[in-house]
Amino acid sequence: MDARLQIRATRRFSVLAKRQNSVATDTVCVEIQCEYSRKKLLKAFSKRPSWTILLSGPIPNDALHWADYELLEWPRILRGELRGSAFCVRKGLSRKAQFYLHARKFGAKRPTALLNSRLPQTIILDLWEAFEGDFHLMGQAFSVRLPLKQRLDFALSEAREAIVGAEEKQGDALWIVKPSVTNKGAEILIFKTYEELFEHVHEWQDQREWVLQRYIKDPLLFQGRKFHLRAYVLAKGSLEVFFFNRVLLLAAAVDYDVEQYKNDFAHITNTALQEEDTNFDERKCVFLLEHIRDDLLSRGRAVEEVDQGLTKLRGELYQLTAEIFSAVNGEVSVFNPLPHCFELYGLDFLVTESFEAIPLEANPGPDFRATGALLSEVIDELFANVVDVAAENSGNMSGVSDLSTGTSPHDALQSLAARFVLSPACPCPQLRSYVQNRWKRSLRNPSPASSACRTHALAVKLVCASPERASHLRERLT
Repeated sequence: MDARLQIRATRRFSVLAKRQNSVATDTVCVEIQCEYSRKKLLKAFSKRPSWTILLSGPIPNDALHWADYELLEWPRILRGELRGSAFCVRKGLSRKAQFYLHARKFGAKRPTALLNSRLPQTIILDLWEAFEGDFHLMGQAFSVRLPLKQRLDFALSEAREAIVGAEEKQGDALWIVKPSVTNKGAEILIFKTYEELFEHVHEWQDQREWVLQRYIKDPLLFQGRKFHLRAYVLAKGSLEVFFFNRVLLLAAAVDYDVEQYKNDFAHITNTALQEEDTNFDERKCVFLLEHIRDDLLSRGRAVEEVDQGLTKLRGELYQLTAEIFSAVNGEVSVFNPLPHCFELYGLDFLVTESFEAIPLEANPGPDFRATGALLSEVIDELFANVVDVAAENSGNMSGVSDLSTGTSPHDALQSLAARFVLSPACPCPQLRSYVQNRWKRSLRNPSPASSACRTHALAVKLVCASPERASHLRERLT
């Protein structure tokens, strides 16, 4: 693990970045369509009598709007009139292709990053030009329109070379392809040959971006079945990241057999897909990470090996979570956290026989029903902690430990200023230029404490400033 991470065990959240203090609001408007999630959230707020709970608008200024992404009042949130329960720009995490692109970019710049050894071989398939008909080769457009299958074959050339090459070397290589933007296990295919891939993406022409990966054939099993871990992660402000330590273990309903790779109920562990099996039983599929210990011991693995392996696994979950958010933080076009917003994510990981965590995807607005009725109290505890940490901004957060990434205030200033000067939230060009100049001056002087604080304050306040207040703020903070 990164030596800068200071880890202390906690059964709730673990902080992966420095805290920022802010003022709590006392009105929340909850507009969540999922009845399960809405009831859990209302239950958490009902235990806090200082909060006024609204179920519809109008929403007063300075209130917290906790809603599905599509229902959030984004114009008011972006003006700073409301706090929001999501980040407006986060496709760097939500789209699988962007997720792997930025994770790979992060690792390329940091040879010691854990992501380098935990990401499977991945090829991003961009098929937009193939299906649009404007296919380009060597930078030039064809003067005649090629047939769709020929355009698609050109677009899949990298995938074809990788699949055919692996087949020639190994003969039994398996691959998995997933659409970049769908969820719930939709349109996923596990296959061996290029022809299978070609027919699959040709069939699903509404999907223009895919992620192709080598399939991991030797996962750690639970009761003889494949599983993945679902970690709930809270991202807050610009930017704190909290890891909820009660990690779900979501298992397939059917025993694992690598030769039966066409059986989705044995190989694709997404709960929404598993529920389609007529034999699905929640009691056999939804567990917590700690439940795997007894299962491994019952299968003859040594106590010391299991305990060391699970300790290693949890450490990798922390480290990979920190690296995943670090990979997109600062990439303002795909991930732009706002200081007055937060968002819950479901991060999914596969686990190998050697207790290595393999990142799969990040899900904003995860489906909390996957936890099931038996572990319902896990979601109660999750929402209670999220209200404490994100909504109330409590300074006394019991059960929370600090895993600081070692970011200095100067580095934080650079990151915040860089995001701000590139953001359309800046109310006028003169102030954009002013913040940019102050930022550049701070780079020449690595420790301007008062200047850093004032520039930080300026950047935060101007995100919410109106053009009328712009000149006043500039004069006051100059």
